[in-house]
Order: sequence, then structure tokens, then C-alpha cells
Amino acid sequence: MSGLSLADCDALESAFLIGLGRQALPPVASLAELSDTPNPTLACLVLVAQRRRYVLPEPVAPPQPRPRIPRDDGRPMLDAETGRLLQRLVEACNTRNAAPLLEGAVARLEVSGFRPHPFQVPRIMAVLKKQGCALGLTERAYLAEIDPVAERGDVLPGGAGGIDESNWTGFPTAIRVDYIAALRRRDPAGARALVEACLAAEPANVRVELIGALSAGISPDDRPFLEGFAQDRAQTVRDAAARLLSLVKGAPANAERLAKAAAALQVASEGLIRRKRVLKPASSATTFPQFQALFERLTIEALAERLELSAAELCRIVQPASEALLLALANMAARSGNADSLAELIETGRSGGLAWTAFANVIDGNSMPLARGERRQLVAALAPFGVDPFPRARDWQALAALSGEPLPAEIARPIFMSPGWRELLAALGDEKSPRRALADTDLAALAKALPIAALAPVIQAANDAGLVIGGAIGAYAAFAAALEARTTTNQTRQDSR
Repeated sequence: MSGLSLADCDALESAFLIGLGRQALPPVASLAELSDTPNPTLACLVLVAQRRRYVLPEPVAPPQPRPRIPRDDGRPMLDAETGRLLQRLVEACNTRNAAPLLEGAVARLEVSGFRPHPFQVPRIMAVLKKQGCALGLTERAYLAEIDPVAERGDVLPGGAGGIDESNWTGFPTAIRVDYIAALRRRDPAGARALVEACLAAEPANVRVELIGALSAGISPDDRPFLEGFAQDRAQTVRDAAARLLSLVKGAPANAERLAKAAAALQVASEGLIRRKRVLKPASSATTFPQFQALFERLTIEALAERLELSAAELCRIVQPASEALLLALANMAARSGNADSLAELIETGRSGGLAWTAFANVIDGNSMPLARGERRQLVAALAPFGVDPFPRARDWQALAALSGEPLPAEIARPIFMSPGWRELLAALGDEKSPRRALADTDLAALAKALPIAALAPVIQAANDAGLVIGGAIGAYAAFAAALEARTTTNQTRQDSR
């Protein structure tokens, strides 16, 4: 363009105009002199077209497909008969309200040590997604491991041990956060070290979630780590670290919050002959949400120390009639992963007639990371509460999530002898009952929570009422029974070797 005169530039611009104002560009003088044709412009156009034919750009190659990696995690495959029962269950659960049954099937598969046939896995994944199943950390890791073919960008670490310190960074963010939260309860320093080692390479949203996973068991040892985020480039990360710093004992914000929480409580003496100390609200008008706001980011231990009590004593002397205070303290214990204090609070609530479903929902709502022994401890504490009125689906789901395994038989037996169960059967027999319209979800959640040997009354109740979920529960029971038998046989063979 630098060799063109102003007139040449004007001529070039007019050649590209749209409409009647466009004027053809005159041929280059050197070409016009060499051409014998009467129309040199046309000749130049032909030359340009011929050149264009031979200098066409290379065709754009289609993107290379991402390599698909066949994987075998080493688990033995289900036998043909159990595989057919699993397929039947998946097909029967391709209807609404069957999510609890699918969740229970995946949990049982993970515990069994078997895997389905690779051809079945895509179908299972599709139905789990369609039903919106809520799976725990262990179940999600299991599904990632049994996927027979994975895209390279989505490969997750495999191995019979699942997620651990050596491979946790390769899992999706949600699984990593759950893993760190669970590890934090067992090994606070180890969890902090893992997070500290990987944060530099993570985006801001992931840094926020991993820092938040360290909230359980916060201590002065975490202060240097958290203070290091004061200059982080992301405001959300600085805020997340500041929130945890406010939980550290001795921090000004923590002391102020503790003072406000303690001011809302009073330790009084009750009884005429046998005097005893009771912890109750300073004002009977204080509601559960208000207590929740006061106790936010506090721990049972810190509040007990402020009131000059031990944590166990605080839980034992809570006034059973103060339901809002009792549930707020239970929520605080669950949030910090304090299973011992939570069991004490459940016992206190039981003595005051508080419904067990309130505690089950508090635990489930906090996604409390628990060891198997702690789970059994809490389930045993909840068990004596009975089932009258009969719990709804969300309550059975919460109890099943807390248990992590089918309820013990001694807990399941009283269910079918309770007035609540008889009332539910009566509602199922009444086509105009609003309870009948929601029974599919209730019965599916109950079936997931119960041991297989106790499912016969549930299947019969659903079939007698003509509910579609009856067939799905029957398929679930058949698959679970076959899987248990297969697992027992396999274990016997291993023991005999």
C-alpha cells in the first residue's frame, strides 16, 4: 500500500463500493502494455482466477478425536444372573421417584467389590443423571473407577483404594473438597498440608472451596497458613481465609462472637429437692434461625469454655423443652464434625420428646464427614425415637445418608409395628388421600434405608395400593439379595484359600 498514490487509493476504494458508484479498477500499466486483447481488464481477471486455482489454501483438517482409553480397575465382574437383575432394576427405575433405589444399588455395588459389565455402565450413568441421584464421595469415586472407557481429559485416578493423598488432585473439585473435609477431621495438619501444596495451581473458585473445607477443627496452628492469603489476587479467596481466621481461638472477631452467643444463654438451677443446672435461652422468644446466626462459625468446645463448662456437660444440661436452642447446638456440632457432642444432644432431645427427624435432617444438611463407628453411634442414638408419626421420604433419606449402610434389623423391626406405619397403609388404600400421591418417594426412600430382609412389607404395601414403585422396589430387593449372596460366596472362597 505504501507504493500507491492518493489517486490509486481512491480508485481501489471505488472498486469495492456496492451499487452504481462502483468503478472497475484499471489494469496495471505494465500488464496493459503486454496484452493484445481489446479488453485488458478481463484478461487480468482471468490471470488472477487461474492463479487462484493453484494457490488454494490447504483444507482445514477436522479436529483429532480425543483418544479413548480403555480401563479395567481390577474388580471382578458380576455374574450373568446378577447382571440381569441389575439391568432389570435400572429399567424399572426409569420412572420418577426411584432415585433412592438407584443410590442404594450403587452403594451396595461399591461395598460388594464387584463391578457391572462395561456395556451396562453407560446405561446406569444415564439413568443416574436422569433421576438426579445424590451420591456420596465413595459412590462417586466408584462410578469414576468402573467407567470402562474414559476421555483423556476426564480420566480419574483408579485403583482399588479410590481417592487418597497420592491421587486426590486428579478428581473433580466436588470430590476433592469432600475428601479434604473428611481428612481434616482425622488429620488436620495433613489436610492443611495437602491444600497448601496444590493451591498455587488452582483457579480462585477452587481455592475458595478447598480453603472452606478446612473449617472443621480450626486451630491456632492454621493461623500462618490463613494469614498468607491476605495478599491473594482474588478477593473471594481473601474473604474465605478471613472467615476461617475469625474462627481461630483468640482472634478479636471470634471473641466478640462468643460473647454475643454466651449473652443469649443462661445457666440456671431448677428443682426443689434435687437441684440441677440447666442451660436455657436468656429469652424464650429467641428462634432457631436467630440461634443459628449467633452460633455461626463457633464450636461447642469454644462456647462451653466461655460458659465455664465442659463440652459434654453443656450438651447434657440443655433444657429439653428449648427445641430451638437444642437444634441450633446440634447444627453447630454437626457443622464442626463433633459426633460425640451430637450424640449427647440427641440423647437430651430424646428425653424431651423431640422428633428424631429434626436431628437426622440437621446431620444430613451439614453433609457431616463421619467414620463408620461414628455413624453407627449416631444411628444408635436416633433409633429409640420411634416412627410415629411416620417419617417422610426426606427423613428416611437423611437417616440412610447418615447410616451409610442399611439400618440394623433391630431398628427396622419396630417400623412395621408402629401406629405411623398403619396410618400410612390406610392412606395408601384411600385414592383421595394426599399422602398417597407422595407415597412413591416415601416408600422408595424407606426401601433404601432398610435391610433387604425387611423389605417384604414395603413391596406388599406398594403392590396392594397399585403403585408403580412396587415393581422397582421388588427389582431392587431381588438384585440386592443376589448381590449379597454373590459377595458372601466370593468371601467364602477367598477365606478358604
